[in-house]
Amino acid sequence: MCLDKNHLSRRAVFRPFFYRKRKFTFYSENEKRADPSKNIPYAYAFVTDKTAPIFFIAPGGGYCNVCMGYEGVFIAEAFNRKGINAFVLNYRVGENAHAPNPQEDMAALIRYVFSHKRRFGIERDDYSLLGFSAGGHLAGSFSTENVGYKVYGLPKPRASVLCYPVLTMDANTHKETMTKLTGGDEELKDAYSVEKHAENFPPCFLWYCEDDKAVPPVNSDALYRVLVENGVPAKLCAYKKGGHGLGLAYGYEAYGWFEEMIDFVKDYIY
Repeated sequence: MCLDKNHLSRRAVFRPFFYRKRKFTFYSENEKRADPSKNIPYAYAFVTDKTAPIFFIAPGGGYCNVCMGYEGVFIAEAFNRKGINAFVLNYRVGENAHAPNPQEDMAALIRYVFSHKRRFGIERDDYSLLGFSAGGHLAGSFSTENVGYKVYGLPKPRASVLCYPVLTMDANTHKETMTKLTGGDEELKDAYSVEKHAENFPPCFLWYCEDDKAVPPVNSDALYRVLVENGVPAKLCAYKKGGHGLGLAYGYEAYGWFEEMIDFVKDYIY
C-alpha cells in the first residue's frame, strides 16, 4: 500500500474544482512530445503579494501518489495567511517516479515560475522548499548540490522545511519510496541519500512524531546531526504522538509545528 493512504480521518476534503483557476502546467509542448510522462506534472499557484517570499511545496505519497490536499494546497493557504507565496507541485510518481524525474519536475516548475513572473505577479528571484514524507525527500534531495538545485543551474534555496521526511535510501528508508525512486540501484541509493550530501545544505527545519511507524525518525535525526556538524542552521522538533501523515496536524500534539517553522525560517527567507 502506498504511503499516506491510511490517514483519511486526518484530512479535510480536497476538491480540485475549487482550485482550478490556480492550476497550471509547466513543461513545453516539445518537452511533452519528447517524453509523454511530462504531460502528468502540474502545479497550483497561491500568490498573495508580489514581494513576498516564495515556497515550493512537495506533498507526500511514497513516490506512488501525491497528497495534494492536506499536504499541498492547505499548506499553501497557511503560507498565504502568513503573507508568503506558495506553489504546490504534483510531480511524477508510480511507474514514472524513477530518479531523476521528480527532481526534474521541481526544477522545471521553479524555472517556469521565475520565467513567468509577470503572469504570477511576483518579483523575487529566490525561493525556499517544503516537503512531506516522500515529498520531504524531494525537497531534501533538491536542497543538495549533487542531485539538486546546482545540477539544474538554480540558486540554492533560502530554506528547506522537511516534515516527517524520508531522507536516507539505506536501511532506515521507507522501502517503497526507495524502490520507486531508485529501483534498488546502489549508486542511485547513495546519490539520493540526503544525509550523505548535506554539507552545503540551506537552513533547515525538520519535524516528526516519535511514534511514526511509516518513516523511521532516524531519517531526520541523521540529517540533523550532519547539519549541526557542518554549521548549517537547523532546528528539529520531535513530538511524542501522532504517527505519520499529519499535514498541519490539527488536533494532534504536533499542531503548532507550522508556527515553529515560520519563526525559524523568518531569519532566512526575507
